[in-house]
Amino acid sequence: MRLPASMSFASAGIAACAFATPAVAAPSSVSVQNDSFNPKNVAVNAGEAVTWNFMEGGHNIDVYSGPETFKSTSGKDASGTSFAHTFNTPGSYQYICDYHGSMKGTVVVDAAPPPSSSPPPSSSPPPSDNPPATSPSPDQQSGLAPSTSLGTQPAVDAAPPTVSALRFRANALSLRLSEDGRLVVRYVRVGARGHVVHKRIVRARKGTVRLQLRRWMRAGRYRVHVMAFDAAGNASRPARTKLSLRP
Repeated sequence: MRLPASMSFASAGIAACAFATPAVAAPSSVSVQNDSFNPKNVAVNAGEAVTWNFMEGGHNIDVYSGPETFKSTSGKDASGTSFAHTFNTPGSYQYICDYHGSMKGTVVVDAAPPPSSSPPPSSSPPPSDNPPATSPSPDQQSGLAPSTSLGTQPAVDAAPPTVSALRFRANALSLRLSEDGRLVVRYVRVGARGHVVHKRIVRARKGTVRLQLRRWMRAGRYRVHVMAFDAAGNASRPARTKLSLRP
């Protein structure tokens, strides 16, 4: 008799599932009774334990071959007791009952499966194809090219002014100034060390500068100290000279 097509596909699916089902590992619990181990062969992963349940007394567990060896007890295990051991090293372990040579078993320990290396799912939203809208800059609104602030910064004046050719003639001081600025002039009378007799601050232009002396200055000898300051605050080296005022 020919089966319907739907029944044939269903039967094929059931058969495929039957062949695709993986083998189930042997249980990790062993019963000890009737002078035998049931089951005789056990498979576990590293880090798992095997438990032997003694349904009758007069037996023990003696693991005599494998990466490690041990016994359940130095004598006989009593009926109704259990013995468990955790296997941490992969390999094949052979064991027997010391009192019944026909009682034999095997424990196969496989390496523990590695942890999954797949990263956890990201909670951040997926990137958008459309970038967020931004408001146009003033340059974009006016249609001009973007301006930079580097070209608009004024140059820093770090060069100090200079005072040269300082001398006294015809009751006046004359000097040459390298740039416009302020002049600070100090007159110190000889014999009064450290005492500033007169301090004068004047604005001067670049070039030759003449400074008339005050008429009320007493007759005598003086040391003159002149410094110039430009608009940026740079100070010149001091220029010095000596002069004598007659009565």
